[in-house]
Amino acid sequence: MPRPFGLRRHPWRTGEVFGHSVGEGEGSTVLLPAPIESRRFGRQGTSLSMVEGAENSDGDVIPPLAEEWLQLRMSVPAVAPPVVLIGGGLPLRARRVLDEHSVTTVQQLLALDPQRLVENANVGWTSVAALLAKATESLAALSINSEAPDFVQLVDVVLRALPIRAREVVVGRFEEHARSAELARRIEVSRERVRQIEEKFVQRVRRESVRHRSLSEDLLDDQLVDFSELTKGRQQPDHAPGLYVAVARAVICDGDSYVDVERFYKTRVDVLVKAIRNRDDFLSASFLVADIKETVSELAPALGELGDVDIRKRVIAALRSREVAGRLIGPKPQVGRLIRALLRSVGGTSSLDYLVSRLASVLAAYGEVSYFDIVRLRGKLVMMPDVHLVNEQTATLNLPDDSLLKAWLDRAVEAICEADRPYSIVRFLDENEDAPFDEYGLASLLRSDSRVAQLGRRLYSSAAWEVESPIRVAALIQAALVEAGAPMTRRELREYVRFRRDLVCGQMENYFHRVPGLISYTTDLVGLWPMTRDVMLRLLRREPCVVSLLGALETQDPMHYSKLWLGPGDEPDLTLAEQAQLLAAAKGWRTAFAELQASGVFFGIREG
Repeated sequence: MPRPFGLRRHPWRTGEVFGHSVGEGEGSTVLLPAPIESRRFGRQGTSLSMVEGAENSDGDVIPPLAEEWLQLRMSVPAVAPPVVLIGGGLPLRARRVLDEHSVTTVQQLLALDPQRLVENANVGWTSVAALLAKATESLAALSINSEAPDFVQLVDVVLRALPIRAREVVVGRFEEHARSAELARRIEVSRERVRQIEEKFVQRVRRESVRHRSLSEDLLDDQLVDFSELTKGRQQPDHAPGLYVAVARAVICDGDSYVDVERFYKTRVDVLVKAIRNRDDFLSASFLVADIKETVSELAPALGELGDVDIRKRVIAALRSREVAGRLIGPKPQVGRLIRALLRSVGGTSSLDYLVSRLASVLAAYGEVSYFDIVRLRGKLVMMPDVHLVNEQTATLNLPDDSLLKAWLDRAVEAICEADRPYSIVRFLDENEDAPFDEYGLASLLRSDSRVAQLGRRLYSSAAWEVESPIRVAALIQAALVEAGAPMTRRELREYVRFRRDLVCGQMENYFHRVPGLISYTTDLVGLWPMTRDVMLRLLRREPCVVSLLGALETQDPMHYSKLWLGPGDEPDLTLAEQAQLLAAAKGWRTAFAELQASGVFFGIREG
């Protein structure tokens, strides 16, 4: 019979048999070898036949590994029912033996004949030695427990089988949540080696947990891996509960290392943070830190595996917020979002006074000073498409579905569509004093009506109306002056604007400050050009301007042109050509006239 592999080079292979016999059946005797430690380390005083092997009754030599195999097989049934075999870390040929024979327990492994495995299964004695060592390790680690191992026991067994450095990596990553770079510096290995150790460990645990069904199928019914679900309490765990939970999560989410666990937690944190960021109480700086736990249980139960302190740190960091007096204060949102959040928090309808005061307190929590008063807030609300003004002092997010309001809305739309030019809703309210809303409420109703188009703050037209010229009053004033090429009176400008759009207010000076470069020559005359001789002559060629100047003198007598002169020079001298231009321009006038006298051109008002 061939000698066992790996023992050929030893010279001390012969000697007499030493041991004692155990009955295994009629006519057969098995000689038990000395303990493994004495054969490996204590050579002095030990019979060399323990290494070489003993003879059975037929005179065949039994290899030492086979002796150990038989000895272990004899000892196992005396202590317990089936003991689960931890197969992680075995070489390929040894794992193939387990797969081919469907071995999951130590008893099943020891029931095999090691000599037949070597002779028939293309397995060497090195693989047999590995299988025997793994069986011994499983028995020692589990203390030959009477039941299959739970997940905690399984992880402990795999961890104990790891070298010290590899065990430090696993504990550092899964229990201490240390970064791989930090661990690499601590134990003086590369980050890639840290990753490889993690991956190999997770693969072993996954393979053994599948083999021994240590993770129940209903483990994730509540989306949370709880430590109590991983252990049956038969053995005191070697590490903190968080390690086993993190390893279980890595196995469940098909990860290869703790990085995959962190990625899973990050996706859950992102879901949680997105929900918190859109909460009205968070926007209004009133979200309590204590509410994080309740939010986690509702939206991301899996984060409960991390613990309250870790969850709070992760959420605060992801929200880029800070904790102030038990509340989370994040980055200041846009004022529009704040206003909507405040309106939702009061049920959708609020007075502007309340909004102004609440905005001031919320912005103060963000470290800013509010510049909003009633007028500025109202202007802001008008520009917000989803906020409606019920009246001048009340805002809401949801308009009531009122048949009366709908009837009045139809009347307003009809008036707008029938007008031959852009129509002001202020005029509609002046003509319908019994309307149940003011201009702000009507504007909010019209905002969502597709039959009309809003051209200005209070100016509307039918949706089919095409804009061919500027609609803003200031733009129309500028266009009128450019078109005339000369100064104009307020009355002229007002008529020009009203011809092109509806204008309720006749006080044109309210719009003058919005016209860039506008110059007031008198209380009635305006233009776009500094007063020069040429500008003054153009002014005197226009009848409305001459009538305005004569009216300011409060006289009916004809006045010399020098009395009307606004340009530089006290008594300008007109040339003959300039006098002729003035007289030619005045030929078609109906209210005023111009005549040439000996001292020059005179202007006056016609009688009747």
